[in-house]
Amino acid sequence: RDFQMVTPSASFSAALVVEDFPSLERDDKMEMPPDKHREVFDLAQCGARAFRERRFDEAISFYSKAHNLRSGDPIILSNRSSAFCLISQVLRERSAADSEYQPLNGLDPTTHAELALKDAEKVVTTHGNSPRPYLLKAYALILV
Repeated sequence: RDFQMVTPSASFSAALVVEDFPSLERDDKMEMPPDKHREVFDLAQCGARAFRERRFDEAISFYSKAHNLRSGDPIILSNRSSAFCLISQVLRERSAADSEYQPLNGLDPTTHAELALKDAEKVVTTHGNSPRPYLLKAYALILV
């Protein structure tokens, strides 16, 4: 009987999508001033666009800036965790030839996975009523 190897990205694909940050019209709680909300919303939108275009390092940068303005937000942290997971996966799957001809500077795949785990754990602690942070945490643990 043949067993097919399942990659974490296939198993956890539902968790590895970006969730949209609520627009001012959809955010009925109004927890922050409208101008700050607009700035966070714009950063989150840029992060989502970069994520969908597989520019994970840029997505992480945008989500980090949004996080600096609104720390602890579960959507921002989950999206950044997804980006950290996927950049870790991309780096792990990179061929030796690619690495030899185009060396990378920056964090290694394990460090990205550890950062993804840290974000996922924050979301599990504060907003553990959804399966997504648990899936992100599990995926990050696989990558570590």
